[in-house]
Amino acid sequence: MCRRHLLGEHVELHMPVITINKGHHVKGYLANNCLKPGAIIKRHDALVNEMNRRGYNHSSELPEPILSVLSDADKKTCVDKEKSLVDLLDRGDECKKRYAMEKIAVEKERQ
Repeated sequence: MCRRHLLGEHVELHMPVITINKGHHVKGYLANNCLKPGAIIKRHDALVNEMNRRGYNHSSELPEPILSVLSDADKKTCVDKEKSLVDLLDRGDECKKRYAMEKIAVEKERQ
């Protein structure tokens, strides 16, 4: 991801946690397969690691989401990774370049 999308996704992980912890619904995130409730912390940690790798400052701790307020069906919702990737690559040339470079690097590692 480019800087803008990396930081944007980071912020967008904080928003549903705050919403969940206030006892409000996150139906939009779930209906659009944009959130996997059980993986919020893991995804946040991955984004923070990437931010740190790039030399960005991270100072916003993510509270533990109170997943008990969600239904069992909501807890099982997953992110549509293919759709997310297509959406990301449609949003800007910088992300396309980074993605292409990563694919090349992975292919070189496999050889």
